[in-house]
Amino acid sequence: MLASTRSRWRDWRSSRSVRWLLSVSASDRSGLLYAIARVLARHQINLHLAKVSTLGERVEDTFLVDGPALQHARTQLQVESELLDALAPDARHARLTALAAPSDAAGPVAGAAAAAARTIRITSQLCRLSPRPLRPMPIITDEHLIPHLETLRRSLDEAGIARSQLDAIAVGRGPGAFTGVRLAIALAQGIALALDRPVVPVSTLAVLAAGAPADGPARILAAIDARMGEVYAGAFGRQGAALVTLDLERVLAPEAVTLPESGPAGPWQGVGTGFAAAGGVLGQRLGADLVRLDPAALPRAADLARLAAVACAHGGAMAAERVEPAYLRDNVALTLAEQRALRASRGPG
Repeated sequence: MLASTRSRWRDWRSSRSVRWLLSVSASDRSGLLYAIARVLARHQINLHLAKVSTLGERVEDTFLVDGPALQHARTQLQVESELLDALAPDARHARLTALAAPSDAAGPVAGAAAAAARTIRITSQLCRLSPRPLRPMPIITDEHLIPHLETLRRSLDEAGIARSQLDAIAVGRGPGAFTGVRLAIALAQGIALALDRPVVPVSTLAVLAAGAPADGPARILAAIDARMGEVYAGAFGRQGAALVTLDLERVLAPEAVTLPESGPAGPWQGVGTGFAAAGGVLGQRLGADLVRLDPAALPRAADLARLAAVACAHGGAMAAERVEPAYLRDNVALTLAEQRALRASRGPG
């Protein structure tokens, strides 16, 4: 089986412009994308495109890659083995598909969709090559990510700061959209890996609260629309220049959100899209306690950097592989029965 697999891989390598489609299906866990990136970096494999999907407790990730290591059967098998180790300890599989890259950079996946590709399915027992049609898919490309990295590079250059002078990489660890959180952490881990720097994870709700108007109340309720009839909520208080957590961050229905009694005395202000969710129920319920409300407020990078600098000074930096996302919940969609029950609970209209 392995011998024939290698020979058929060799046939795909005959093209000078071969790219490979790496598909990973696995149980979601902290550092999964980072672990995959380390394997690719170790073998100097280039990443061209990525599709990252989070489906509850599982992930379906696809990467378009190339590199000299993929041109030889022995190193192919080594990469496959290391990817399996990276995906351990759960039972899972990865698939590596050879693609002849089209002449234009705009459509490698679209070009592959027109023909059946050959897929290597990797399990802990065997490698099996089988025909598998590819379908068009939404992708994340360097057109999305590279401009942001270029902006970062230019900002450092304008400030006269070399990348080697950075102390750490800051990242919002969530809560938020599952895939967005995974991508943010993976990108931060990749930068940290390249620069050999630690990562400082910061709560997205804390970042949101840090951006609340300084002339407003010292007690702040930050809320983000979590969809599915729920919000991510966290209570914070200002004590001088510091931001302290007053209660655990939670995901819950707007009707269930309460204000803790702890923290600085006085009224509250509310910030974040959670106050506009479900018809503004949260703001209506707590309106008597909120003297200021901004339902359009979003987390800002400047506030993230400020909180991360404080956390870093107090030992909050950690090795990139230790960064944990804060999802706050495990499911990303309601079942049909749950959707009907939610509509019924809200009544007509």
